[in-house]
Amino acid sequence: GSIASESQGDGGFGYDPIFIPADLDEDGEPLPPDVLGAVSTHGKTFGAVEVDLKHRFSHRRRALEDLMRQFPSPGTER
Repeated sequence: GSIASESQGDGGFGYDPIFIPADLDEDGEPLPPDVLGAVSTHGKTFGAVEVDLKHRFSHRRRALEDLMRQFPSPGTER
């Protein structure tokens, strides 16, 4: 990601109003600067985007999804 020249939005906490994340590809991996990805804030900081979009960038969310895939679905045996 990069740092914005000015604070944007009033959402989030900490560095959210100045941090612009790198776009992500279809697999959730960061892309090089200036490459538009499948998941993008379109140059907005984390402080200026909705929480749902911000969560798509979260490594914690991806870790939780990976963990959940290891458990059987309700009603199925492993």
